[in-house]
Amino acid sequence: FFFLMIRRPPRSTQSRSSAASDVYKRQYLDREVDKITRVFETHILPPFLVFGELPNKDGVGPQGDDKLPLGDPEIQIARMLPHYKQTFDLSRRVMAIAQNIVNQLNGIINKNEPLYKNVLKGYPISFPLETLGRALSLLYILDLVHTSNPHFQGHWGLYKKLVKTARGNLDSFPMLNELTLQRFDKTLARWEKTILSGKCFLTCISEPLDMRSTNPDYQVKGGAIKDNKELYKVITEWLKNRVKFFNETLSKPTETTERRQVLPFLILYASYRRMFPSEEDRDLWKSVWAIQKKAPVVHAWASVAFKLGDFMQYICPLTKKSQSADPKDHHAFLTQYLERRVQTLATEMQELYKNFASWAVRIDSLLTSDVELVSNQTRVLALRTKLLWTGVLMANQVRNVVLDTLLGHIEIEKSLPREVIEHIALGVQMLKGISASLASFGDSFDEGLLARAAVPGVQETMRPLEEKIKKVAAKQPDFVNLYNIVQTVLRGPASTLRRTTLSYALSFFASKQWMKDDEAEALRCAVWKYALMADWRAEISRATETSFLLECKEILPVVVSDFYEHPARAKRVNLFNAGLADAYNLALRSHHLEDGTALAASFKKEVIQMYQKGFVSNVVRDVEDHLRLVVHTSILDKLIPTNPFKTTVRNIFRYLEVGSIVIVDEALSLRDAITEELNRRFYNMNALNLFDYETYELIRNVAAETFGLNLMKAGLPAQSLEQGSIDILAVIRNLGAFVSSQNYSLYSQTFIECSKDAKFLSTIGIVQVSDSIRTHGLGVLNTTVNATFQFIARKFGVFYKFLYDDLIHSPLVREARFLKGQLGKADFRYPYERADALYKDCLLYTSDAADDLLCVDLGGRRIIKKK
Repeated sequence: FFFLMIRRPPRSTQSRSSAASDVYKRQYLDREVDKITRVFETHILPPFLVFGELPNKDGVGPQGDDKLPLGDPEIQIARMLPHYKQTFDLSRRVMAIAQNIVNQLNGIINKNEPLYKNVLKGYPISFPLETLGRALSLLYILDLVHTSNPHFQGHWGLYKKLVKTARGNLDSFPMLNELTLQRFDKTLARWEKTILSGKCFLTCISEPLDMRSTNPDYQVKGGAIKDNKELYKVITEWLKNRVKFFNETLSKPTETTERRQVLPFLILYASYRRMFPSEEDRDLWKSVWAIQKKAPVVHAWASVAFKLGDFMQYICPLTKKSQSADPKDHHAFLTQYLERRVQTLATEMQELYKNFASWAVRIDSLLTSDVELVSNQTRVLALRTKLLWTGVLMANQVRNVVLDTLLGHIEIEKSLPREVIEHIALGVQMLKGISASLASFGDSFDEGLLARAAVPGVQETMRPLEEKIKKVAAKQPDFVNLYNIVQTVLRGPASTLRRTTLSYALSFFASKQWMKDDEAEALRCAVWKYALMADWRAEISRATETSFLLECKEILPVVVSDFYEHPARAKRVNLFNAGLADAYNLALRSHHLEDGTALAASFKKEVIQMYQKGFVSNVVRDVEDHLRLVVHTSILDKLIPTNPFKTTVRNIFRYLEVGSIVIVDEALSLRDAITEELNRRFYNMNALNLFDYETYELIRNVAAETFGLNLMKAGLPAQSLEQGSIDILAVIRNLGAFVSSQNYSLYSQTFIECSKDAKFLSTIGIVQVSDSIRTHGLGVLNTTVNATFQFIARKFGVFYKFLYDDLIHSPLVREARFLKGQLGKADFRYPYERADALYKDCLLYTSDAADDLLCVDLGGRRIIKKK
């Protein structure tokens, strides 16, 4: 095998290791790339993706840098500095791994290496090349995240100005010195040239990959990488085979994870162009360019994607532009591709939904049956393996359609039609439905049992090798030992190292020297199924992950309204919300805010408000309309009942079947929300119209019988004997007349009727208010406050207009100017003479001049009291 590890092999290993003796020792870099990939996806990339986003608090949302408070951009960058340090160190580690793999390939695949000439020549080397592509793709994804986020450059520029300010004023920062600032400046410069400028990948492949150019003591066989013709031919042949593989599998009904392999392939092609700059295969470039006819937009991670045509033009362009490239204009082709995708999207999603419904019924039927696993183990395991395989295949198909449509429209900055958004929402629901179905029956899909059940399939596809292995046992003992290692691996548990070893070893046998094309394809498929059964939870998690919804919040109102407009779809609302939970988890990883959970909490609050406004409130209105229509139809003869055969009637029972709407970790009970809102509305209306309590009691009974809603009693308690004829609600109904006819005593806190001729005056005090509260309940307080507030607001609106009358406004402005000029003087008091002059200027010219009323008295008090 290849020497794909940084540390040396044990001393017991022979100097010229064979393919069989190194099979358990050379997988370390591949496993390390897997670990680094998990760290990138879970810890490194999320904080960069959500950087600059602000929680929606007090109307503040994701706005430009000029909308932020002074100093906030610099503080956000400062909070990210430890994360940049970790990212830079991990990126250097990825570069070291890539350099190590390239140099070890250069040392083994050359004309002077006996191992290559005697054993490896003519065999594929896909495994180390795929590892190299996956490692370097992490750097390119990091570049895409930074270049697609508009907040980095503005925030970083302000932070550099802050550092320059600190350098010019070191006395104000006793913890800093010139040496510390110099080191810090060098660190910032390195980060700016690589991570912040989005050039990590270009920096890596632009640097010389030959270790001898940077380390003279490094010992490796072979010449310079750019002069290694054998390595060039091997990589070229592998690239051509991959192009053929993509042309045969992409956009086919059986496509599963092939689109994930496009990005590592493109990254490896760009590295190959830099490793051999003098070799420019124009035909290979055009064949890679043509892949975009089936995958014009390549999904990288979460909501990050890029156009394949842009990658080919800017990362690995030809020295002379090709006139025969197909398509010629990749931007126009992408627009046409998306138009065709929109036209066929409804048919595709309908077919996928049929398959999903059928699969869900089968999995529920099988796993809830009484068939015992012990007595029918082989048959039951075969059925479960088929169901699991079908679920994974379907999840990847749905994910490909959803991401291809959604990210394609984002790349061309074109808004999504409503029908497309509905289909994307259906795709998210199917993804989470598959995940939920497998999670609920997770104990029935034991990885160990399923992997053991897949072993016979691998062994069956290896039968054509047995006779050939016996024939070459004497001439090629390495492959005999390799075959024995495969058999040993299949007899043990399916650990990660064993699965990697199996895939690597069988990649040699799946070549033309040992198998026919159809036999090799069957072997690769059997090995893939074996690896899938051993780690199906991770595969399902990757296939059903929907964190891309965080960057697509604009589609949420349309999805919520779609659930309301189509009651039959309302029961799937929690499946879509499970997809929003992935976006919530992504928002939890923000580092640029003081409270790391603020962005996620804001996202959850925004989603809850959307559901309350676009779904719950509409359902409450429909329930109320239905109850009123049923009751009033029975008590009013002239009201004609609705004919459901002529008028479309929304099925309200579908909404109530939803139960609770689960949003992340919070459940919004639809029945409780309807009950609470109807209680509030009916109480307020019945409080103002006491004579209508019988109607609301009928509505309460209909709600209980029809929808099972337990509304509170509409009938209010009668008045007490001591209360007399005075009721606060009666006062509220005629608040204008009450204000005109009552005076208020500040001493006794009592309203007293203002009448000159009456022998008896009516009063309203604390006793009458408390009697009304006992009669109507505490809800009367809210009703009274609201009615009074609205009355006062109207009167002050009239008074506000009155003050802007020229006869009033001009003297007041004059006196305000005088006061402003005199306020700075000591012992200043407003002069009596000016007050008397102001009084005379504001006299109102009325028909009865003898009354000598002030304009303010007549215009202000009378307007507020009587109008």
